[in-house]
Amino acid sequence: MTAVRQEAATGMSIGTVLDRLRPDFPDVTISKIRFLEAEGLISPERTPSGYRRFSIADCERLRFVLTAQRDQYLPLKVIKEQLEAIDSGVATVGAVDSLPRRPRTLAVAPGEVSPEEFRADREVRISRDDLIARSGIDERFLGDLLRSGLVVPGAAGFSMSEMRVIGIRVEQPQNQPVLLLRESNGDRYLPIWIGQTEATAIALEQQGVEPARPLTHDLIKDLLEAFGHTLREVRIVDLQAGTFYADLVFEGDVRVSARPSDSVAIALRIGVPIYVDEAVLAEAGLVMPDEREDEVEKFKEFLESVSPDDFKATDG
Repeated sequence: MTAVRQEAATGMSIGTVLDRLRPDFPDVTISKIRFLEAEGLISPERTPSGYRRFSIADCERLRFVLTAQRDQYLPLKVIKEQLEAIDSGVATVGAVDSLPRRPRTLAVAPGEVSPEEFRADREVRISRDDLIARSGIDERFLGDLLRSGLVVPGAAGFSMSEMRVIGIRVEQPQNQPVLLLRESNGDRYLPIWIGQTEATAIALEQQGVEPARPLTHDLIKDLLEAFGHTLREVRIVDLQAGTFYADLVFEGDVRVSARPSDSVAIALRIGVPIYVDEAVLAEAGLVMPDEREDEVEKFKEFLESVSPDDFKATDG
């Protein structure tokens, strides 16, 4: 059975849906998909165990919604009305796509406008080499821009790489869970041996399972929302004596030290980016063979050939 047929027969996990959408919509998150579900724009099926299972049609419906938001700036209410028209047979996807787009207009802002008004809600951090490649400038010109203050690196400079969570696997026979991260714009992986409780919390969130009562990391998310605090990002900042260290970074650059496993579990629930310091990646990062394109299969093969003693890098 081909992968497409298997997905059509059994449905896709929320993580698989993210992988299908992110090439076109890099900022889409699990939280975003859950929000669109709560707004009634998609209705994935649920397994008896509570797992979401998305059909190919669900995935294409999400693509329709995200495209309408990005390209036509349509509010969700209008998008929902379009979907209802398609569902009822009143309109077709082609007819909806051909509707005139909302015109872009310029408005005169009262008073002085600060550059801060145009700052994005979410930081997108890129490496120094990536900045040079995207902008088409050279090292010397970048140095001039830095010295003049026209380009100002963030608090972490150019030394952090954004990561995405590949998944959790339990290594046998030690029964030791392993968390695997991969560079969003690179080929390096970071394996971290973690505890069973944290592994379960990460796996449940990736699979879209909502517990009947909030678990610890759900409670932390709820507390942050209740007290009005904003978690901006998670950083894995150090590796000492075989133990990884992470920081939760809040508004105002307030930082709280935490284990990477707890930090990742919280980041997945809130939908904030995860970064790893370049020094940590240089020491513990791995480049897996490219013979297999499936990352999960590569992960399995990798685990069969190593043990925690090969790295002695754990979650603490």
